[in-house]
Amino acid sequence: MLAQLQEKVLAAYAGGATQEVIRQEFHVGRDALLSALMRAGVVRRTRAAASRRYLLDESVFDVITPESAYWIGFLMADGCVTGGTGGHGYKLAVGLAEKDVRHLESLRSFLKSNHPLHEVVQQRAGRQHAATYLIVCSDRLCRALISHGVAERKTFTARASSNLTFNRDFWRGLVDGDGSLGWDKTVRPVLSITNASRVLVDQFTLYLRSNGVQVADPTADRSTWRAKVSCGKAVRAARLLYSDCTVALARKRVLAHAFMESRWAD
Repeated sequence: MLAQLQEKVLAAYAGGATQEVIRQEFHVGRDALLSALMRAGVVRRTRAAASRRYLLDESVFDVITPESAYWIGFLMADGCVTGGTGGHGYKLAVGLAEKDVRHLESLRSFLKSNHPLHEVVQQRAGRQHAATYLIVCSDRLCRALISHGVAERKTFTARASSNLTFNRDFWRGLVDGDGSLGWDKTVRPVLSITNASRVLVDQFTLYLRSNGVQVADPTADRSTWRAKVSCGKAVRAARLLYSDCTVALARKRVLAHAFMESRWAD
């Protein structure tokens, strides 16, 4: 294969083109293509990756960065990992209310994906609720999430992995998913988190305390646990989580900054 042609072939493969597309476009045989890939030291894509219909960076959770930590926390709250048994691959699904669809688009961008978003109308308590879902199939991506605590059937057993226990980006993601920022009846700022896992809520309170925010032990509310801070403590918690952050749910970021500018700020 001529050097110039080989360069184009390798570039096309690196760009995600399938072997079939490359053979048709550049008029090269299967053996010649495989030989060119081998000589260049290119690692061939797995069968699953080769058959993928949509773009996806399966490595985004392999290394902890401010962005990956945030999305791990958010998916700990609102994501669902299933599969891995009976010959079925792993799948990640996350659904958000219609008002937060832009945040779902931000997640899709982080994943470097062009997967479609699916709109679903759900019936709850006699009322219709519109939700938008992003569903991604990837063993590597899901296994990385599982290693960080975003596991199957995590509702009552979720816990932050040791490398995320004191990571503010992770906790901001969890608050964006399972937390609440708002004002009580006397216009005092309140920041809280509610989750079915006592361990996870305990870890959150430990994180706040380790950063100088005094918070009471979590309280039980039916099948969930809740940790709450208000007034100046809520301001300090909001500042700790949201100051100069790289990614956050827009409406909660706005509330966090309103806390920081309120009369309760130090």
